[in-house]
Amino acid sequence: MKEFKNFATATHCIGNFTVLPHWMNTGRNRFSQDYWDVTMYSLFEFFQPLGCWKQFVERYFLQPYVNNDEEWTVSEFWEGHFAGIGNYNQLKPQNEQVLSEYLHKVNIRIEERGKWMIKKVCEDFELQHFKFYDELIDMQIRFSNEMDY
Repeated sequence: MKEFKNFATATHCIGNFTVLPHWMNTGRNRFSQDYWDVTMYSLFEFFQPLGCWKQFVERYFLQPYVNNDEEWTVSEFWEGHFAGIGNYNQLKPQNEQVLSEYLHKVNIRIEERGKWMIKKVCEDFELQHFKFYDELIDMQIRFSNEMDY
């Protein structure tokens, strides 16, 4: 499946990496099964009441994983995914359609975030002379609900 190949490649790209304390990153697999939207939902529940959620999202360029609404709510990789939190078997895609939706959404989010990060690196280090930068020059990072599905 083409989307699996894209996913295998994307998981080793800059857009798929973020900074979390070691204990948090290793511990999150138990409750999230390594689904980033579930981890983000947990972080939202923690940071939102403290008033630092949007700053966290901006600092780590996580806009592709949240909706551009008043609270910047986390976008599920498939409808009903968060309902499976706490039920280990319900966090996995339950059919081929859901698996396809998951792969599509996660792939475009990793790519979007990675392009934005590369754009920022080029600008911060005055490396706009690279040819690939021409494709990024006018880019603005998109929120989840602004992406084509």
